Amino acid sequence: MRHLTMITALGLGLAMTPAAMAQDKLVDEVDVKVEFDDVNANALDFYPNIETDLETKMAEVFAPMHSDDGYDITVSLSEISLDGSKLLGAEGEFNTLKGWVYIREQGNPDPVDSVGLSLQAKTGESDPNAAFVLAPGTDDFYQALIQRFAERTLEEVQGL
Repeated sequence: MRHLTMITALGLGLAMTPAAMAQDKLVDEVDVKVEFDDVNANALDFYPNIETDLETKMAEVFAPMHSDDGYDITVSLSEISLDGSKLLGAEGEFNTLKGWVYIREQGNPDPVDSVGLSLQAKTGESDPNAAFVLAPGTDDFYQALIQRFAERTLEEVQGL
């Protein structure tokens, strides 16, 4: 499934100064695809909207950098796993997102740069004196990994 997201320059709660924006690379489009490497991967059974959710987060993160003549970004999400297992358990728990980011100049099929991203969420040490410990839920990991994947993509584009 392929979705193209035109990033609009609407204020989405992200404030950047004109000086900071001048240093940023400009982006026209972000295209997110989910293409799992493993045919046994079942993450889409649990997270059928991950492609749309990641596109939405990318649009939020890149909105201040929109330009009609900016870079085209393609994100290919290739793995959702739990400690290396691409076959998620009954609850759909996962802690790893992997994928590739391809950065292209408009009209050029060859990437200017491509970067592999691998993110893993981990819970911190618990306080032995705490009365109880509340571990983050699956949705917390999902939201945190989606957010951080978008932020890491932004960092890579800015680092060109």
